[in-house]
Amino acid sequence: MLSLPHSFGRYTLTRRIGEGGMADVYLAEAIVAEGLKKRVVIKKIRADVADQPEFMRMFVAEAEIALGLNHANIVQVFDFGQVHGDFYLAMELVEGADLMRLGQLVHERGDRVPIVVAAYVAHQVVAGLAYAHGKRDDFGRPLGIVHRDISPHNIMLSLAGTVKILDFGIARTRTQVRPEDDNTIQGKIAYMSPEQALGRPVDARSDIYSLGVVLWELLAGELVFRDSDRRKALEQVRTRPLPPIRRVAPAVPEELAAIVDRALARDPAERWDSARALQSALAAFLHRADPVVDDEVLSAFVARYVPENPFALPARDGEVTRELEGSLSQIAGPARPEVRRVVLLKAALAPAPTAEAPPEPQRFFALARDIAYKRDAQVCELGPRGLLLAFGTVLDTDETADVALRAALALREAAGEAAPGMQLGVVLAAAPLPVLPVPDGPPDVEIGHDLRRQLQAMAARVLDGPVLVAGELAARLSSTWRFGQPRTFELERARKSADQTGGVLPPWASALAEAAPLLGPADDARAAGPGRLPLVGRELELKLLRDSFAEAIRARSARAVVLVGGPGIGKRALLDRFLASLPRGGCVVLRGRGQWRRRNVSLGVFLEMLRQFFEVGADTTAQDLESRLVAERVVGAGELAGTLAHALGLPLAPGLSIQDSEAIFGAPDPQARRDRLWRLIRRLIRALAQRRPVLIAIEDLHFLDEHSLSLLREWLAQPHSLPLLGVTTARPGPRADAVRELPGVQTVELRELDDQARRELIVRRFEDPADAAELAEAIVARTGGNPLFIEETLADLLRRGVIGPSAQGRQLGVRQRGAKIEVPPSVEDAMRARLDALPPDERALIDGAAVLGMSFRTGELAALLARPAAEIEAPLAALTDAGVLERPLPPAGAPRTARFATVSLHEVARANLSPGAAERAHARAAEIKATRPDYRPGRDDGPIADHWAQAHRPDMAIAPALRAARDARDVAGNVEAYYYLSLALRSMRPGDVRAWDALREREAILAAWGRRRAQGADLRALLRLAAGDPEREVLALGRLLRFYLDCGRTGRAEQLFRRLAEQTGALPGPGPHRAALGELGSALMLARGRPDEAERLAAEGLRHCPESASALRCRLTAALGRAQFADGRLADATASFEATLRLAREAGLLRLEGEALNSLGEVAGRSTRYQEAVDRFRAALQIDRDLGDRAATGTKLANLGIVYTAIGLYRRAERYLRKALELHEAIGHPGLLNEVVANLGEVSAELGDLQAARSLLLQAAEMAAARGDARIELRARARLARAVLDIEGGGAEAGALAEAVLARARALGLRSATCRAYHVLSRLAEQAGDLDRAVALETEAVALVRAGAAPVDGVLSIHHLGRLLAADHPAESAALLAEAAAAVRARLEGLRDDDLRRGYLAQAKVREILAAA
Repeated sequence: MLSLPHSFGRYTLTRRIGEGGMADVYLAEAIVAEGLKKRVVIKKIRADVADQPEFMRMFVAEAEIALGLNHANIVQVFDFGQVHGDFYLAMELVEGADLMRLGQLVHERGDRVPIVVAAYVAHQVVAGLAYAHGKRDDFGRPLGIVHRDISPHNIMLSLAGTVKILDFGIARTRTQVRPEDDNTIQGKIAYMSPEQALGRPVDARSDIYSLGVVLWELLAGELVFRDSDRRKALEQVRTRPLPPIRRVAPAVPEELAAIVDRALARDPAERWDSARALQSALAAFLHRADPVVDDEVLSAFVARYVPENPFALPARDGEVTRELEGSLSQIAGPARPEVRRVVLLKAALAPAPTAEAPPEPQRFFALARDIAYKRDAQVCELGPRGLLLAFGTVLDTDETADVALRAALALREAAGEAAPGMQLGVVLAAAPLPVLPVPDGPPDVEIGHDLRRQLQAMAARVLDGPVLVAGELAARLSSTWRFGQPRTFELERARKSADQTGGVLPPWASALAEAAPLLGPADDARAAGPGRLPLVGRELELKLLRDSFAEAIRARSARAVVLVGGPGIGKRALLDRFLASLPRGGCVVLRGRGQWRRRNVSLGVFLEMLRQFFEVGADTTAQDLESRLVAERVVGAGELAGTLAHALGLPLAPGLSIQDSEAIFGAPDPQARRDRLWRLIRRLIRALAQRRPVLIAIEDLHFLDEHSLSLLREWLAQPHSLPLLGVTTARPGPRADAVRELPGVQTVELRELDDQARRELIVRRFEDPADAAELAEAIVARTGGNPLFIEETLADLLRRGVIGPSAQGRQLGVRQRGAKIEVPPSVEDAMRARLDALPPDERALIDGAAVLGMSFRTGELAALLARPAAEIEAPLAALTDAGVLERPLPPAGAPRTARFATVSLHEVARANLSPGAAERAHARAAEIKATRPDYRPGRDDGPIADHWAQAHRPDMAIAPALRAARDARDVAGNVEAYYYLSLALRSMRPGDVRAWDALREREAILAAWGRRRAQGADLRALLRLAAGDPEREVLALGRLLRFYLDCGRTGRAEQLFRRLAEQTGALPGPGPHRAALGELGSALMLARGRPDEAERLAAEGLRHCPESASALRCRLTAALGRAQFADGRLADATASFEATLRLAREAGLLRLEGEALNSLGEVAGRSTRYQEAVDRFRAALQIDRDLGDRAATGTKLANLGIVYTAIGLYRRAERYLRKALELHEAIGHPGLLNEVVANLGEVSAELGDLQAARSLLLQAAEMAAARGDARIELRARARLARAVLDIEGGGAEAGALAEAVLARARALGLRSATCRAYHVLSRLAEQAGDLDRAVALETEAVALVRAGAAPVDGVLSIHHLGRLLAADHPAESAALLAEAAAAVRARLEGLRDDDLRRGYLAQAKVREILAAA
């Protein structure tokens, strides 16, 4: 069940109002203009049937039919599509009741529906049916729509007195009816026609029969064919005729009775032959009936039984609500109009010459509003002179003109019935107009008075004539529509305006100088032969992309969509079609692609995206980038261009200031460099989005480098108030799952095409589709619904001569009828067969290209093949024509490139290479790429190292691999750095001097990841390499000591420390090494519970530490703070940690900054400043996640869990602690693991689960005892004692545990454990009636609390002592109770976040302490 209100695409679901057989129905709102909301009904397919193809087909069929229906007696369907995998229809809200409900309300009062009212309702229903039955396609051919489910449930009566048919859920057009449908019984049984109940084909007369049953029931006042057994009810419909209506309702006039009885004839041939004929008969009866019934009479009748509007808004709201929320604060400076191409539709209304003055056509206006809404048009004018609509103000696509034209046709069609006595003239024109962004609504279009007058004059000249299409709009539509000879129009208003502006005509003048009349649709146009995949069967997915982009623009809120599907399923074809539909210049497109060859190049996809956007060529400089940014009106273009040029490795223009560019790559911390580069990219995106909508497309997520993937996830996890859509494509797998699981990301699963789409994909290529039908069946039977497999099969048949170009050459024809169709077992085999059949020169090119990568430079391909560049042009062109390669137009001065048409083709070509030839080609490719004119060390070395590795030349792979690793580390790309360091180390021979540095770098990465086994192996290798070199031995031993400490192996660490101290002292000039030794020794002493010694060693290390060693000084200052914190000197610790934070930030040491923030959070938590603790921990956690440091991430998660426990948010605390537990178990750090288990036990105790608390706390105590950590052991046992007391109310177990803790804690001088034991024993003494002992014990506890013990739970002892003294020492008691309450109140006042305050106040003990004061 959804939690309401619920955001659903562009809609907000506000109330669940019903459910049907396949959908849930919700009341919803959508913003339609500045602050204006339209209330609609959303019909959302239910999750339990979403995967059933038959239900989905019905749902989509309803949308396709209903979207084209525009009639006053049919519920309007405004929109359909998908949101997060859910299909939906957005429909008109009818405020009233369905006929079944109204009949029940009438019956409950003992009344009957008046005969004339029943006839009027039927007349209105049949008017809607007559319209639907008479619908034709663009060529004038009848669609043959049949509703199939006319029943009282699907007839709505509004409080305004209108009658509307709803739910075309099982309607069919003639083209949609399939043989299997004819045998499927659908609809509500009681209202089925006999032929429908028998599963026979049905036509419009079936709806007439169903309406006859409805009218019969209304007149008779009884329901028919009702039986709890569905089969029996169905048999009654099939075999039992209804009696003549006058037999059961003698009061029915004979004229009406004859109408009803004819509608109910068992033989369809004896019924009314059309709904229009039945409508005429009912109209004749109503004309002579008394009283006269109209919508006012019906409104009064409905209101008598449905007195309250079930969907009424609260009194403070109107039917349309205006909200004055939102601002333009996200736009830099005040919003300014931007000139865009807008399609205008002007419809002029005028009374017909022979008619009396007709009333204002309110029904037509209502339909016009609905037609505009469903086609995403803005109503700019609506009144006696007509209407003016604007299309494409939010998102102008290549379909905008066609949408506007269809709206014009819908208006003309609706005017006949909805505007009787009126003439309509319609003109369409496209004009450049100022468009002003508006918060929370579509933009505001500025349409001048002169332009309005000109459109009015043109439309008035074609009243009741054809639709006029002005200017270049007719040319744009000429591929799908036919037009007559253009007419010239006098631009009187434009010339008057020109006279006032010095002879300059307004921008729209040329667009309206002439207009052509619409004649009808053009002949069917079908795609030509094989090549890039045409888009078939993906209409809903394409609509979802357009809707998402439009909503991002409309709401100025970023949206994200991930297209997931297997190889060849059509991900790229869908994305290409979507991008091609966008207007050139109407939005900014940033496009990048993950590539197998560059999968280990850090930030590769984002840098490629920038190069494509700026069209970077060989001669591009920072000045060129600045020019592009200036053209995009980006603020600070010069400074931004310099930093971008540095990031892209471009030469800088003379005199250009690039102060910030050095900061990007000169910062000492890799994470800081990564963050600055990422901030640079985000800044560019935000700057571009201030002026125009931005679309970011990232293809092939499965080949993305880890660094780019992490930044992509980081971006998607945050909300962005920008008109921006992000689209990525991915194959199913972990990469896709990592993105689709993020909140707000829509996933579109591209499955195999359905049967109809599969056939269409084939037959649309042929000149005679009927001629290809048999061939299509054979292909589909063997290939299934994978578009690429179908495409490859067609290419194979074309190669073999089974099919070939038609006589005109534009399409295909069948040449060998009955030829055997041999289809390989898989799409990969089909592609392999296609490549194997290529001529030798083309196949050689493909083999070379497969080595170079998915995309490649054609000049480098020629060099690889040792052929002149001109010589490979012909085979390249042939491969491009065949759809194997693509050749995008390069930027000016950039090398010419080509790419494989699909990722799958590249993968097959690469796998097909013979081993020997592949090795030679990879070696040559490495040499070619290393000698590029624009080669940049580090950035371009990753693919070169891979080429050498695949050439089996490990000696040549080492140097580029090391450069690539360090380039990746420079921007914190740990995954890529690890890959290339491992490649280099595998390639090195024993004794290679480069192994020492490579191992140190890799070991540091493994330490951050918490991969202890692999880290240990690298440390052993370091020790072997260091043998005989005293300084290296000290460094390696120091790393090993840190490893032991991180793993909680303090015994081994202590043994190693003595050896390390001796070897350090023996070094000449050991100052820096003594400083490092001080840090390690301080950590060791702290782990052994000796904070005084830890502080001494840290201070000694600081004395030896050089000023230049920023990172080491930072770590030593932090070690000093940890020792002070462990000793309970919180003020001293805070000063040390703040000094650490300052040093880390000054030096750009992000990892140490995170540790300092965490330490300050721990001090704040110990001091019960919980809000500060949460803020510090969250900031530290974000840094750790950015760095990919699993061990540190686990620590911050655990700390957040601890502070949430103290606040009282136990469920949240449990989630954080369990995630920390998962990380610590994976890493294998027993000390950290021990802390988390103990805290989980405390959470279980607070939640009242004694069994879980006992298990976890005893486990924690045993783990701590094994490690020699008495502090955690006694804390766990003391907490268990209190849990037993709190949950079971006392007993011997609690007393025994507390006594044991007290004895050991006092012996060891552990004040907090002693305090907690005293508290439990005091409460037990109170239960036993020994108040003196209880007071004495709690007095001891309070003394320890005031000395700094038990800072979090010590307040319980103060409060308890106050209660104990209430009777005998009231003044002292009051002071203690007030002290406890003040402590609690101070903690509460420090909590800024509402959820933290609520959690804290929800604790029973907190409320008790506050109430007692």
